[in-house]
Amino acid sequence: MTSIIVTGLTPTYKVPGVFMETQFGAGRLSNGSAPLKMLVIGLKGSSGSITLDGTPQLALSEDDVNALVQPGGEAARMAYQALRVPNVSLYIACPTPAGGAVQATATITITSTPPHASTGEWRYRISGILVSGAISTTATQNAIAAAIAAAINARTDLPVTATVATNVVTLTVKCAGIRGNQYILMQDTTQLPSTVTSAIAGGSSVTGGGVFFTSGAGTESVSTLLTNISAVEYARIAHAQNDTTNLPLIETWLFDQSAFDVDILQNSCCAVNGDLSAATTLATVTLNTERIQLLAMQNGESHPSEIAARWMSYRSVYEQIDPAASSQYDGYALTGIAPQTQDSDRWTKAEQNTLLNNGVTPVTTNDNGDAVIVRSITTKCLTNSVADFRTLGTERPSAADFIRHGLDTLGASFIAQNPRVQDNPAQGQRPPNPNIATPAAWEKVMQKYAIDLAAGNSNVVSSGLSVITNIDENQPVAQYDPNAGRIMFVFPVEVANGNHQLGGLVRVTNNG
Repeated sequence: MTSIIVTGLTPTYKVPGVFMETQFGAGRLSNGSAPLKMLVIGLKGSSGSITLDGTPQLALSEDDVNALVQPGGEAARMAYQALRVPNVSLYIACPTPAGGAVQATATITITSTPPHASTGEWRYRISGILVSGAISTTATQNAIAAAIAAAINARTDLPVTATVATNVVTLTVKCAGIRGNQYILMQDTTQLPSTVTSAIAGGSSVTGGGVFFTSGAGTESVSTLLTNISAVEYARIAHAQNDTTNLPLIETWLFDQSAFDVDILQNSCCAVNGDLSAATTLATVTLNTERIQLLAMQNGESHPSEIAARWMSYRSVYEQIDPAASSQYDGYALTGIAPQTQDSDRWTKAEQNTLLNNGVTPVTTNDNGDAVIVRSITTKCLTNSVADFRTLGTERPSAADFIRHGLDTLGASFIAQNPRVQDNPAQGQRPPNPNIATPAAWEKVMQKYAIDLAAGNSNVVSSGLSVITNIDENQPVAQYDPNAGRIMFVFPVEVANGNHQLGGLVRVTNNG
């Protein structure tokens, strides 16, 4: 009996095929032609043709997005960000909103006593997007408030609508639910005439003249949606859901999908824009898993769902070329994501290190004013409360999935070319007839594949870069299971490490 075991793959399982599972953090013991599909999961809003909890829909342009979901709504803004990446294969799916969900709001109150000594300008940022307008010397507070509301409503790509009552503008998030409270309203009062004031109100304040939206309520469940989209592989998924109810559902679903008898391999990403403590708790307590990545940008003005979509879209394209991409992501600029305007919001090096040691991918702002990825990691950082970084980088699950799909292709070809199977002949026995598969023959196929992966051979890896390393110490092993009448195998890999750091000393050697 073979000692190589795939969980659940018993002699009673009779469906033909190549069946594998992925073991992360394990001990030692042409693929790449189809695009990796990118899926965004977010709320639809009040309009659009997409079916709630239904089949994901392909979106090739912003016009496609606006026809499928409400322009400026959560799913739409995620898709806008994803489409910033050339060649993305983008799909959209929307869960049913929570029953009785409430939309988040914030207000702008204008006080004006014309005539003004000079003209001026009102300026606000909503989810990082600037909306501004001129103020004449005779503008009343009611006129200014009406102009603000009109300008906001003219921008259908914004995540809010505006209403005005006298001199108060109320901004209402288009999609109802608790994540509306993660939108930020910022104001710049430096261009206002001295006789005009603007006061904003909402939830907690943001340094630099801002507030979070408030009073959004209702958390939807993605359970039905996940069940209904389980038949197709969406290799890279960005989900707006970043709560403790939905994340365990997504984690379980991802791993169930990767089981040997489903073989749908997917990795997902979400984001938060709160403080360090909240991010690390979410990563270590709620998640701590290889297949979900958590981004954190403290007081990030772009909504967390947009940050996740922008990043995962890039991964979906780049990892098609280089499945073990790692250090190439260090400092990657998320164009389209609003940078932090306050130095105090940027993670310090010490905070970045804390986040990285607790399964969080830090997003900060560099000196050029770009929102950037510090280092791309998974949330897997603990085993039984002990630090475990064997699956630290996102290259580990990405490369493992790539390799597994490659073995799927090779295995199917091996079965087709060898319609009979037997154990390796004993020493002294005649070799098997042609077209009879043996463990030794399959080992040779796997060994050749390992060499190609390690060398970055172009017939396997588009980038020409190594995917795995130390192949002499990680030889594939195959055995024959006579009870099931099949070959069982282990393909151990050591994913090539990214070159993230150099350490050194500068020695001053002046004499005298």
